[in-house]
Amino acid sequence: MSSTDPAQDPLLATPPLPGETSVFLVAEYFLTAAATDGRDGGALDPLKLQQLVCLAQAQHLASTGLRLFDEAVMSGPEGIHVAALAEAIGDETEIHPGFFREALRARGIELAAPAVPAAPSPTTDH
Repeated sequence: MSSTDPAQDPLLATPPLPGETSVFLVAEYFLTAAATDGRDGGALDPLKLQQLVCLAQAQHLASTGLRLFDEAVMSGPEGIHVAALAEAIGDETEIHPGFFREALRARGIELAAPAVPAAPSPTTDH
């Protein structure tokens, strides 16, 4: 769906940073990871994506005491989910990298990315 290779997207090359991200960026991170390692044909089932995002929130909260993203995690008949993701996903059955960037862009919203630390410059000893 995306016109750029998600594996080459520098905004998605590192895990999201707490306090600087949204649930959509966390979801894009998992989509990119699935595409990069070849799992699930580069796409994720919406339920699996919801579970991964919610588990990331729970793990981050348990290990740091801080929320990874601000959106609420909810429980329903189909399991844990984030309402904002469910609304964006709609009736889609497979979610590919870039899905949320494009869905938000269509609504006039640019997906903010976390600050990615600059890679150190290579040094040579003479």
